[in-house]
Amino acid sequence: MSDIRLTAQPQLPLHLGRSLKLIVWGVLPLQSAPPPDPQSDRINGLGDAVLRLLLAPVETKWLRWGVGPAMLVPSATRQALGAGAFGLGGAGTVVFQGEAWTGSLLVQHLRSVSESAGRKEVQRSVIRPTVAYTTPNGVNLGLDSESRVDWESPEGERWSVPIQATLGQVSRIGGQSVNLQLGGRARPVGRLDVVVVDRGLAGRRAHPPTRHPLTPSFAPGPARL
Repeated sequence: MSDIRLTAQPQLPLHLGRSLKLIVWGVLPLQSAPPPDPQSDRINGLGDAVLRLLLAPVETKWLRWGVGPAMLVPSATRQALGAGAFGLGGAGTVVFQGEAWTGSLLVQHLRSVSESAGRKEVQRSVIRPTVAYTTPNGVNLGLDSESRVDWESPEGERWSVPIQATLGQVSRIGGQSVNLQLGGRARPVGRLDVVVVDRGLAGRRAHPPTRHPLTPSFAPGPARL
């Protein structure tokens, strides 16, 4: 049986003057995990949230970047859906923005600073390259590999390297650019994730590729541990 994940990634830019902005980037997953045994029901609920606070320049051209602290919040509603730990770390991202093509790279590392009784220490990294193409009418096609490294796992089990394809559509609601995406994710163990993103931002073709907060431009407002 497969895991199913619905991920919301709200993004809020806060301008800190003419040349700098703070991007508040949240990640909140809704999860459905396989039952521990055939007689049990699936385990459904919220997973652990991640909060990123990225400092980024306001005025850039084709290359954008952001860097800052990241936080693991133990928000899981079921023990099996979360790590049971509060963690701190950092995240950085860089984005190339073309007329129709966009590429990005996200790197994040989190380490627990406190764990619930009986839960192990958390030390995890994320490396996520993405590429996306957007048509003139706002349909975007994306491909990414969200590699995850669990440094506390045995050496041969640390890496998970899924491949995800997404299909999205950009529209405007109440003057805001909104991007809805659905994606399928393949990985060696056959896990399937379904990703829905409810906020985006408009670029030169009104395309918010692969749920990234640094593509132009927030007006005002436009990745799960």
